Amino acid sequence: MGIMGSYDFDEVDNAIEIGKAEGAKVLCGGDRLTGGIYDEGYYPAPTLLEGTNGFHPQE
Repeated sequence: MGIMGSYDFDEVDNAIEIGKAEGAKVLCGGDRLTGGIYDEGYYPAPTLLEGTNGFHPQE
């Protein structure tokens, strides 16, 4: 399973994509970790975005 389930991973990935679509620049990360134990679960890479965007509260 990894650090989170597939639904949670998709939520994190979606948040990153929204930030990028709104003009944020990915300074590092933004992808899924792969290789070794990371291939056996859902591990997002630590991600840092730069820029401003709208507020999107989680439901």
